[in-house]
Amino acid sequence: MDQPSAQMLTFHGELAFLLRSFFFVLLGMLVDWAGLRNNIFLAVLCSAAILLGRAIVVQVGKLAWPAFATLERELMVWFVPRGLITAVLGIQVIEVRGPAMAFLPSLAVVVILLTNLLLVVGTVRARNAPFDEPVAAKEAADGTALIGHH
Repeated sequence: MDQPSAQMLTFHGELAFLLRSFFFVLLGMLVDWAGLRNNIFLAVLCSAAILLGRAIVVQVGKLAWPAFATLERELMVWFVPRGLITAVLGIQVIEVRGPAMAFLPSLAVVVILLTNLLLVVGTVRARNAPFDEPVAAKEAADGTALIGHH
């Protein structure tokens, strides 16, 4: 990769980190930490629904991508997307619906924390997973890589 592209990717990565950090700090300021215990059951239920939905989508994805191994599919289930959009939506709903939805920041924080725990499970499962080397590395090793292809 050329130097300007690498610098641009680094800049965008750091900017995205700054933006996520801002929203998580903002969300943390809105959370009612005392009322957090009241939302644990609902958060576990929401996280379970997210995990179940993710598992269904990954299994249906077999039709489009049959080449993935069983372990790879399992890892796709554990690596649940989460975070910034949850935080932003939690804040947006409060602005629109008012105090009746004041529990949403707490719920969002717990769901984010629980899905991060799911990510830890997936990371532990992936640690010793036997993965093939990437296709580009195979092509480079056997000389079949396209010349001039980026």
